[in-house]
Amino acid sequence: MPLVIGIVAAVGAYELELGQLNKPGPGLWPFILSVMLVACSLVLFVKDVRKDNYEKFTGKTKLVIYSIVATAVFIVVFKTLGLVAAVVALLLFQLRVVGAESWKISALVTVGMTVAVYLLFSLWLKIPFPGLLSLIERGCFRV
Repeated sequence: MPLVIGIVAAVGAYELELGQLNKPGPGLWPFILSVMLVACSLVLFVKDVRKDNYEKFTGKTKLVIYSIVATAVFIVVFKTLGLVAAVVALLLFQLRVVGAESWKISALVTVGMTVAVYLLFSLWLKIPFPGLLSLIERGCFRV
């Protein structure tokens, strides 16, 4: 599964435009992380691992599937509504549903991380992201 996720994520990141190292596009870092995931997956795939090291499928295994689906939804929301909406949706889901955190903790972490991600990527690194918020920021829409 990590190999497949890494390949799919690399293709998705490549479609976002990589840019250059001195002027990164929105897909550069996700692409680099995806390639690292593919490389690690290949090492684990080839490495001899004892069968007793594998975790058995349980009721909590569905949380892994939920996380994979949440990542796919993140990509769709990111492309249509933009960075902020995608980060909020993913973090709230991961913290509340997968992590079983309280609403208070989920909300606080989501707000803090969303602000941090927005400040880092949009304002400091000035990476143009797709979506409604970026169009509003560029003055294409008036709210």
